[in-house]
Amino acid sequence: MLNIYERTQKERIELEKTIEKLLAYAKKQGADQTKAAINKQTGITAEIRNQNVEKVTFSKDRSLHITVYCNHCSGSVTTTDLSDDAIYNAIDAAIAISKHTEYDEYSGLPNEDDLYFGNIDLDRFHPQEPDPNVCIENAMNLEKLTIGKPFIKQTISATFHSSYGQGVMGNSNGQMLNIPFSDFSSSISLLAEKDGAMESGYGHHFSCDINDLWSNEKIAKEAIDETISKLGAKKIQTTTSPVIFDNSVSPILFYFLAGGLGGRSQFKKTSFINDCLNKQLFPSWININEDPFIKKNPYSRAFDFDGAKTTAKPIIENGVVKTYILSAYSARQLKMKNTGNAGGSATWKVTNSNITQKQMLKELDTGLLVRDLMGTHFDPNTGDFSFGAEGQWVENGQIAHPVHEITIAGNIKEVYKNLVGIANDIDPRSKIKVGSVLVPSLKIAGK
Repeated sequence: MLNIYERTQKERIELEKTIEKLLAYAKKQGADQTKAAINKQTGITAEIRNQNVEKVTFSKDRSLHITVYCNHCSGSVTTTDLSDDAIYNAIDAAIAISKHTEYDEYSGLPNEDDLYFGNIDLDRFHPQEPDPNVCIENAMNLEKLTIGKPFIKQTISATFHSSYGQGVMGNSNGQMLNIPFSDFSSSISLLAEKDGAMESGYGHHFSCDINDLWSNEKIAKEAIDETISKLGAKKIQTTTSPVIFDNSVSPILFYFLAGGLGGRSQFKKTSFINDCLNKQLFPSWININEDPFIKKNPYSRAFDFDGAKTTAKPIIENGVVKTYILSAYSARQLKMKNTGNAGGSATWKVTNSNITQKQMLKELDTGLLVRDLMGTHFDPNTGDFSFGAEGQWVENGQIAHPVHEITIAGNIKEVYKNLVGIANDIDPRSKIKVGSVLVPSLKIAGK
């Protein structure tokens, strides 16, 4: 009987043959260019509550996505049926669709010199045979660590997930790529009560290697601490004050930046930072670098969704914008070099002020520490934003009490321009590696 690695290798060969066959058929049917990607994943998830098994879910998913280009007109089809007849019918459908789409001079595969043909190993494949008993045991052991803790009323759910799979991608320019992957995650949601008021909190971790998952003790502590920290929350008066975005929410400030630097937004002039290349956007002490090659990182990749090679590169250097986030399509629109970012950015590393959040609280003195955001509204054209928020009110550099039912509003360009500091408390789970962020002044709507 083949082991999990041997089965994956055998499956890879079969999937590559499937893609080669469909590429040949698409060419025979008149497609100028074709790309195809097959993703297959096998996994199991156990959900526990009150030491009882609530649900065990086994999944075996697969999908095939095909895009054809005929005289710069494109057609795309997705199917879960990998039989020959289904694949040929899907290609026929894609070609038929392309005859009804508009001519687009920018469409097509990446230029051949941009395609990836390397063999970088990002160490993302550490599979285990999906075992319901392992998942159930892990979830139960995690929940046990929270039972009977002060103020913790009950578990909402404790889960453990294990899966593995691979993606195979090929195109009519002779490219054939494979990404084997494995995923493990552990999480727990809790409900706490004090004086009749209830609050919920969450702890979690994920990794491609089960041996790298946080301990149950660490995940349970995160969930307990977060849940209890919300108890006794008060409303505050509407005011304007300095704000710290905790490391659990600060990455959202930079996700807005990634969107604003996107090639399509820049080409269509719908970005809040139109034509910002080589312009000062942040204070000069801010640097942001993209690194797509971090081992065992779920956000790492040697090539983008089009098969173009990725690169490590500066996004912001000394506060100045150094690049847009471009795919083959948007690079052609802007007449610029493809940056290998079809599908978005990889991991960003943001410089910090080499201070702890505790030191930052003293610098804040009196103001708001935001720990949770909900109901986010962002205008990509102007940069105006408003968030529903929860967190803690800070007085004289010390946390005074939790707050809830507030809204924070401002403009993201002003936030970037006036950043006071970034702490070194980076959450390793985040795609954007940035600590807590101190903003000098934002409007806070309370009671």
